Amino acid sequence: MWNPVDLPAELFGMVIDYAINDEVDFESLYNFCLGDRQWYGRLCYRLYFKWTYDGDEHSFTLLWKFLRTMLHNAKLAAYVRVLDIRYWGFFSDSPKGVDFPQEDLSVIHDAVRKAGMQELELSIDEAIRNNDCRPLMALLLTVLPILRSIYALVPKYDPYLAKVLTLSLGNRENKLQQQALQNLEEAQLTRAWHYYPYSADDRDVDEYPYILGLDYLWPIFRLPNVRKLSVFEFEHMGASVCFAGCAGTCPVTHLTLVTDVYSRMNALDAHSLLTLPKALVSLYIYLDDSCVPKIPHGDAKQISNDELWSALEPHRDSLEQLDFYRDCSLMLPPTHSPRNSHFGTLRAFKRLNHLCIQPETLIGGCCGEPMAPFRLRDTLPLTLNNLTFYGADLLLRNESLGDQICEVLESSDFIQLTTVLLEDLSCVNICYEFPVHLTYSKVQRACGKRKVSYRKVNGNELRKGGSELPYFREALEMQMEKQVERSKWRKRREEAALGV
Repeated sequence: MWNPVDLPAELFGMVIDYAINDEVDFESLYNFCLGDRQWYGRLCYRLYFKWTYDGDEHSFTLLWKFLRTMLHNAKLAAYVRVLDIRYWGFFSDSPKGVDFPQEDLSVIHDAVRKAGMQELELSIDEAIRNNDCRPLMALLLTVLPILRSIYALVPKYDPYLAKVLTLSLGNRENKLQQQALQNLEEAQLTRAWHYYPYSADDRDVDEYPYILGLDYLWPIFRLPNVRKLSVFEFEHMGASVCFAGCAGTCPVTHLTLVTDVYSRMNALDAHSLLTLPKALVSLYIYLDDSCVPKIPHGDAKQISNDELWSALEPHRDSLEQLDFYRDCSLMLPPTHSPRNSHFGTLRAFKRLNHLCIQPETLIGGCCGEPMAPFRLRDTLPLTLNNLTFYGADLLLRNESLGDQICEVLESSDFIQLTTVLLEDLSCVNICYEFPVHLTYSKVQRACGKRKVSYRKVNGNELRKGGSELPYFREALEMQMEKQVERSKWRKRREEAALGV
């Protein structure tokens, strides 16, 4: 009798996909696992490939049970490739915390010693008694040998994660010490907006948004196999100290840096951070550039475009995608910080084919500043395939921009250009004298003659330096919903206390 287990692995996978309607149906997968040992063996990989945990929704006990399974079964631990951690920190299963049997505590102590975290053992015991998820999450990272990707909302500070990250850069020849994250290829990290979730004893909660900095996360930039790294709501201060003498030593090829309204990117730290990778292939940068007082750095000068361009120059032979956006939408009318200047010529970037940028970044003229001594056709790389202009000062104010884009389209130099996208600013054009639709019409006609694809795109459909990437937008929306829920919960409790 024919047995489906005898199928080749790739056909077996297709059969399972058909059986569960090509969805991640864990209940069905669990049921299939009960069939026989061969079914179980082939389906375990799917069950454990990705693990999702949300410390506001899932219990402290759930995290411990998963960690315990990984500690006891190295084969299952080797199946885990992706961690999606929505939040970790404190969670209250019960007012008094979880009482671990001595057997479980011994397992934890053995894992702590094997990870090289002995000096934190007493602190870890205390944290566990208080339902602090941080030490368990840190230990989990040390027992997943083939972990490839991490998506996480990171606590304000985590001494246990900091220790694991530091140890991950230690002596890799030490066979007795289990080193974490040696196969990690991708990380997307953003801040968690609050440190404690709901609590019966009303702990003090710091809900004021903080900036995700380098103070304990810097080793991630130097992990041996990390290639894709995205850090959101990020403050890069201190990069010049953390990465002194380390230029060209980082394996990251795809980098996304999204700063916060309260952060400033200065030239020295930006240069250290952007020259750390050996050869960037893609770079997304979002700066909040609004002319408003910054906290906590006061009037510290924001990096100018020419300073940023100098930091990009070391990647002129490797960079293929550049997406750079300076956001000044907090001001009305939008006003950038002063002395932004402009990039130098991008002609030396021999592989750059995808460029998303504000036109004033290339040719100057921001908020009345001088124009560049060259025109757009003189600075764009000849390898360009896709050009996206975000709406900002020039697109809304400068009538010559349409002519300059047309010069590019009419030139025989840009034979590889296939797509031109312009951000649609029709809805905000009432703030400006120049009718932006004239630029759109002029560029559209030129694209039609050249047979280049042309589109007007709403701003929320554009990535804008990585600030609109799906993971980050979902994380923001999720945290905003939780903040609303928490506010309602506080109000109900206050009303109950007053007898309302």
